[in-house]
Amino acid sequence: MKKITIFALFVMILSACSLLPQEDSPSQIMATETLLASVMPTQTNIPTVETPASTATVTPVVVSATMTVQPAITLEAVDFPYRLQEVSPVYTSNFAHPEAGCAWLGMAGQVFDAQAVPAQGLVMVVEGYLQESAVDAVALTGTSKDYGPGGFEIVLADLPVDSTKALTVSLFDLQGNQLAPRVALDTYADCSKNLILINFQEMK
Repeated sequence: MKKITIFALFVMILSACSLLPQEDSPSQIMATETLLASVMPTQTNIPTVETPASTATVTPVVVSATMTVQPAITLEAVDFPYRLQEVSPVYTSNFAHPEAGCAWLGMAGQVFDAQAVPAQGLVMVVEGYLQESAVDAVALTGTSKDYGPGGFEIVLADLPVDSTKALTVSLFDLQGNQLAPRVALDTYADCSKNLILINFQEMK
């Protein structure tokens, strides 16, 4: 009985010794440091890419006996499916609303697909300022037949005023996708130029 008790005590002492903390050997410390170095992320320099600035393009000026064609500034160099027609914009008198006379300033025109067919249901957007008054107007192509089957019209003011590239016009589909670059336009305090005719054409 005494032998069993001494043996059990000896086993308990050995077990307690095995549970005491042991100091890591140098080889264990080195292996641990190597493992940490392998799993720690290293800092990676991410290169930055500068986006080239858009370049503005100017459409040529064409003057006829009955109309005045003025240069328009294209504000975006992105490759959109539609473009401003070369003969746009044309400045003329307000022929669709003769009762308004000179008390009117507006923009109108059409949009054509690649086969020169007037496009219906596209959205024209005009934004900017006229004499410190904000302009934010939209119109659907095909809703103003006075200017053709795909005609649209946007009234800008109740009198013609001078402005320089203060208005922009752009084209969208009904889902809000931009189809043509924004174009900056001038306006004139001239009753013979109070209608801006502007057309867009789909590229082939």
